[in-house]
Amino acid sequence: MQKGDEVYTKSGVIGTIAGMTEKIVTLEISEGVKIKLLRTQIAGSAKNIFSSESK
Repeated sequence: MQKGDEVYTKSGVIGTIAGMTEKIVTLEISEGVKIKLLRTQIAGSAKNIFSSESK
């Protein structure tokens, strides 16, 4: 997990990592719209979601 990765949260929000600290991830969920979440709330890479839709 690093800056620029597209991820999804346990609550279903999809966004791009704009920044990270030891405990906090800042996600850009729309152009210019950023939210802060606990790192533990990141469920996985959004690539996994989109690759399963195309099958």
